[in-house]
Amino acid sequence: MPWWAITYAVFYFVLSVIGDLFTFKEYRNKVYWCCEVAAHFGIGVLLVGYWVSAIPDSVGWLGVTFFLFAVLWEINLVRSAAEHDTVYLPLDFSDQCTSNCISRG
Repeated sequence: MPWWAITYAVFYFVLSVIGDLFTFKEYRNKVYWCCEVAAHFGIGVLLVGYWVSAIPDSVGWLGVTFFLFAVLWEINLVRSAAEHDTVYLPLDFSDQCTSNCISRG
């Protein structure tokens, strides 16, 4: 596994854990939080599994199931946030919006 992939994987796992902790503080729903953690963990394991061939060999079809679950979970979160108009951005650019911004109405 190249050094940059190790750095990326560590960065991914650290940010996922931090994000999951914030998610737990915000929602307090254990099922929701477990699904969020499982989605992040599954994607991270498959990311490392690209270089470590023993991981996909041992996981088998469970890896595909993890990947599909994670993708469907993230799609559901984005769709739900768009329906409830709760899309969170790190910075507020609403006052700088021009004609290239997406309008909801």
